[in-house]
Amino acid sequence: MKTPYLLLAFGVAMLVKGEVERNTGKVWSRYGAVTCRAQEPKRFWRSVALDYLFGVLLIGFALFLSYGPV
Repeated sequence: MKTPYLLLAFGVAMLVKGEVERNTGKVWSRYGAVTCRAQEPKRFWRSVALDYLFGVLLIGFALFLSYGPV
């Protein structure tokens, strides 16, 4: 079975997105709004954590599909 490169690419993109948002202090919210770290820290960190989580899960799933169960 071929490696699912699309899942791997999306996972890496989510990790990069989370890192950029963490460094800039601004996150895209629903409906095109921007959430700043200083104004709404809970919403900001939750969004960054979800980006990291989805990135790690997508990369892990891509590796699982490429190597299969042990």
